[in-house]
Amino acid sequence: MAFRLKAFPIRAPWLHVTEAEMPAIRVPASVHVDVADPKRVTILLAVLMGGMVALSAGSSPPLVPLSSVAAFDEGSIVEVEGIIVDIWVRDDGSEALVLGDAASGAVLKAICYPGTAPQPSMYATIGDLLRVRGEVAFAGDQPRLITSSDDVSLEEESEEILDPNVIAASWQVLEGDRISVSGILSCSPSGAYRLWDDKRTSSLMLDGDLGVLVRFAEQRVVVSGVLSLDGSTLSLVLSVDTVVAGG
Repeated sequence: MAFRLKAFPIRAPWLHVTEAEMPAIRVPASVHVDVADPKRVTILLAVLMGGMVALSAGSSPPLVPLSSVAAFDEGSIVEVEGIIVDIWVRDDGSEALVLGDAASGAVLKAICYPGTAPQPSMYATIGDLLRVRGEVAFAGDQPRLITSSDDVSLEEESEEILDPNVIAASWQVLEGDRISVSGILSCSPSGAYRLWDDKRTSSLMLDGDLGVLVRFAEQRVVVSGVLSLDGSTLSLVLSVDTVVAGG
């Protein structure tokens, strides 16, 4: 059973409420309040307000996929997880983190300003998994996160083995680099080798000494080499120097 308290002025140095401004408050039946004692009501209000502040402070922003950040309004606070595809250290001390999602191929840039914690480039490297909390912003129609080093954490270290999906989405920042890629090796009837992601939605053409690839056909492998773009076919090509089973 709930009842409505009569409004009256409360005298407290931290709470300035007039009789006209005092709202009606619904109190659960289990709470017994002497409505004739303003001091007790003041204490009850202080407890209720403190609980509301504690609940607000303890709430966490939602953890969302990289591909969903664009659906949030500018200024929203969200958390994401992504694999580091690239890190740029900027002149003002901030860092641009390019995060990728191997499953969807989505890529998101996060601008990280210095806080009390070290900047990500001091402890993380390409291929590591980061969790970032930040404010959604837009550069044109492209979403990004604005964050600080205090809101970035290393979730999982990597052996710098990437996925064809991540490479296909952000190959520009990796072109010319020697990288290691995990995927399913396939061979076409013409003898051309490609490395595919698990769902066979993205792939890399393989070049170099392909004789070593024969025994790995249709297996999961880790291939290392230099990434380039073939201008004649507009295909991503990995010039293979090593290949091992697994990954």
